[in-house]
Amino acid sequence: MDSPHHDVISRELGKLGRSGAATVAATLPRGACSRDVDIALAADAALGRCADVLSDAGELLPDEAEYAESVPDAATHPTVAAMVGSGFFGMNPTLVACSVVATEGASTTVRLFASAAEGLIPQKSAQKAVRRLAPRVRGEG
Repeated sequence: MDSPHHDVISRELGKLGRSGAATVAATLPRGACSRDVDIALAADAALGRCADVLSDAGELLPDEAEYAESVPDAATHPTVAAMVGSGFFGMNPTLVACSVVATEGASTTVRLFASAAEGLIPQKSAQKAVRRLAPRVRGEG
């Protein structure tokens, strides 16, 4: 429960509730998911596509300090992140990030990472966000 994912997700959940909601949200367990996606683009273009996909899906987090500790690859690889609705009716704030982890010529591997709070009934919000956004990051949707 002392995961760094708590700060940014708890803040977003706190916006949805009344006073104390962020405090309660900090006690919820987190679910995380990641998937490597190969894209036939150079690194800069791949990161641009990821930013477009995340911007369309939610609200970009322009300040890297907001998510740097929460995203495993953010400290060592170029990364963009956003808060995206996922889970039941897209109501669960989910941190989603894309990090360029490898490049080879005109091909890039992007690691798609998601983390979300899970309540008494797990919604698998992180897995659903990765599953929904991976095809779009590849350029298929």
